[in-house]
Amino acid sequence: MKRIFKQSAVMLMALLCCVCLLAGCGDGQTNSTATPAPTGGASQSAQATPVSQEDYMGQGIFRVEGEEDEFSYLKPGTNVRLYHWWYTGPEGEDEAFLSDGLVGQHRGSVYNQLKDEYGISITFVPMQGTTWDAVYQSTFAGNPIVDGMHGGGASLLLDHVYYEGSEGLIIEPIDNKGVSFDDDTFWNVEQQNTYATINGKTYAFIFNTIGMKSLEANIVMFMNYNLVNNSSYTVDEIYDMVRDGSWNWDNFRKVLAAVSDPDNGVYGLNYFFAPMHLGLANGGVVVAPQDVNGESIDRFVGNNNAAWKAGWDFVTELYQQKLLAPRESSTGDQVAAQDFAAGSTAFMINYFNRSDAVNSANAQLEYGYLPVPNGPETQDSGRYYSQGPMGECFYLLKNPAHEPDDYSCILKVMKELYRPIYGKGWEQERALYESEVANYAKDANSREMCDLIVESTILPEHLKYADMEWLIMQDSVVYPILIGETTFAQYWDSQVDVYNTMIDEALRR
Repeated sequence: MKRIFKQSAVMLMALLCCVCLLAGCGDGQTNSTATPAPTGGASQSAQATPVSQEDYMGQGIFRVEGEEDEFSYLKPGTNVRLYHWWYTGPEGEDEAFLSDGLVGQHRGSVYNQLKDEYGISITFVPMQGTTWDAVYQSTFAGNPIVDGMHGGGASLLLDHVYYEGSEGLIIEPIDNKGVSFDDDTFWNVEQQNTYATINGKTYAFIFNTIGMKSLEANIVMFMNYNLVNNSSYTVDEIYDMVRDGSWNWDNFRKVLAAVSDPDNGVYGLNYFFAPMHLGLANGGVVVAPQDVNGESIDRFVGNNNAAWKAGWDFVTELYQQKLLAPRESSTGDQVAAQDFAAGSTAFMINYFNRSDAVNSANAQLEYGYLPVPNGPETQDSGRYYSQGPMGECFYLLKNPAHEPDDYSCILKVMKELYRPIYGKGWEQERALYESEVANYAKDANSREMCDLIVESTILPEHLKYADMEWLIMQDSVVYPILIGETTFAQYWDSQVDVYNTMIDEALRR
């Protein structure tokens, strides 16, 4: 496998034109690098793709071919009440939400146009003093405090849809409202169809993530430049392994042995996330559809999945060889980031956005990013693995006072307000990504790896079940296996019913 990333002349020209304009604008909206041309939906020419940031940012709502009729649903005099996870209030103080960075500026221009041109007002209900439970309870009682809701990632969708144990008691499907979300230039159609569609009804729309949002929640490997360069390896050699396809467990073990100095408290790798994601990088599977009495149902299969087990065995070997940092308790992604920042581990598997915690703890640390190394089952696959984020979901709330056109009006308002500021494949989208990533990945090697990581994004089936991964990675699970108090098979065989019950409860079976 040869991985060499070459930017097209078009992208380079776009970057030169746009990066200077984008510098200092800190907001972005988080799944692919957006270099391919968009497929499906309207064509780029029909979308009147803007040629520069200034031309675009003053437009507010921009027309997309095939969506013109949707504006007829905007009913003058309507007030749309929205609950947004990112908006903290207090109520009435919307300036930051509607002006901060590129996303905020665009959102503000849409807000003003809806008000001035269509007579539609929007009220944001702040998180402060409000919770999802308050939204749920008011909706269930038939008097919802909001009309639409940003409800977190798709991993929480089942909790929302199956409130009080039954499907669709508080969430109104978005189908058959006259408002379409099937243009994959702007909307994550795959996730909408896969995760947000239940029993033939689609319960949420999910926007395509752009800029840093395309990367920030991906699983990556962090590499301490100083510790590697002071060993028998150099960081350039590691990057070359990634490029030529030899970044695998065997070579990773050799690098860990070279950088580890346990007598002085320096270890190759922090163990948090390691068994989970090294196993997944080997093609491991935790949850998969199984035939149960003639019905295809998600089941926990991690107890007998050889590829996932191999990851746990590999990490156990690293622990026994003192290449893995010992920690009996109080670990987690934030603690792992602190340990990495302190220089006690040369490598760390973590979310990309834990870069902020590393930078806060040690602003002088020189480090870069890598994909998780492939296992023996995937090292000849021609690609790497990075678990990506579940897209952010937006919902309509049920309201007995609403007519069908009321739902359509609310849905259209939400669509225009939360539409990504750039479409996938637009030159501006790529320039935004490049400019934001450059704030984190300080050198060309690391920026190249960021492209590769985004390209390598996958969404394992178990992400649908919100707390599953975190339960798997608890110290009480990982540590006894590492130190030999129990075996992989013994522990996970004992947990099959526990995890299948979790799945069944999420699906309200």
